[in-house]
Amino acid sequence: MNPATNLTAVRVFPSYRTKVYGQHDAVLERLGDLGIKRMSHKLTPAIASSAAVISFTQRAYFEHGIKSWLTVGEPRVPISPAEWDKMVRVLKGPLAGMVERVYGWNEPNHVRGGGSPLPADWHLKAAAHQAQLWARMAPLGIKVGTPQLWSGDFDRHDRDLFKLAPHIRGNFDHIGWHLYPRGTVGEHLLDRFEDTYRAALGGTFPVVCTEAGYFTAPNYRGGAINVTEAQEADYLPKLVDSYVKRGYGISYFELLNDPDPSGANREAHLGLFNTPSMNPASWTPKAGYHSLKAHLAGN
Repeated sequence: MNPATNLTAVRVFPSYRTKVYGQHDAVLERLGDLGIKRMSHKLTPAIASSAAVISFTQRAYFEHGIKSWLTVGEPRVPISPAEWDKMVRVLKGPLAGMVERVYGWNEPNHVRGGGSPLPADWHLKAAAHQAQLWARMAPLGIKVGTPQLWSGDFDRHDRDLFKLAPHIRGNFDHIGWHLYPRGTVGEHLLDRFEDTYRAALGGTFPVVCTEAGYFTAPNYRGGAINVTEAQEADYLPKLVDSYVKRGYGISYFELLNDPDPSGANREAHLGLFNTPSMNPASWTPKAGYHSLKAHLAGN
């Protein structure tokens, strides 16, 4: 078996029922064709009550052998003991054996969309959630990763990591980080993060990069780095290998674009499929889809 098979995931959003990801049959068909054996998505108390998302996760496992990596909860949204119990019951019941890894909050050090200011005690709130995650999930035999910090500004990321680190020790067994390669393969960035996390957390914990990818918006004019679809296809297997050769995991962000006639929205062009409409018949794989599929097959 290609060693990349069990260490490579792709991000999906089965709870987004009004978006392209709401087309569950079509999404599962494309995951199966890709040959991926891991997918990353979310678990919240509301999602734990969603029969559709539970069915999606079960079908991915039974029809295609795909296990799940789950980010649990939403930053700064408290989870009651009863809600924790509900999520545990789902993981012990209908999803038993299907969830391989869970992670703490997604980007607890960042406020998206210009919302309310980040609370000064964000790190303590994230650590309290992490303690509950470890206490609830580790006894189930599920691997528990750290919160995944926003890394759009490396200097701020590093300060935030050292602020959080003392409060989460003992409540994880591997590191989860976000690291986009900035329009290249970015292996030098991986080296930088590896050194920083070792210094902050001590030891040599395994790593999973829970978000990494490229965006192919041809008309984007912002400050980030877009790539062509041909560049994405070239870089993607090398990006996966930069992690796998170290024994680390990586989740590629993401499977599907969002419809964007302007071609200018960065967030709408991160997928491995162009999706001009909600109709799956209109979805076309990018070259990167084919390059990842070949790589997972060992070609």
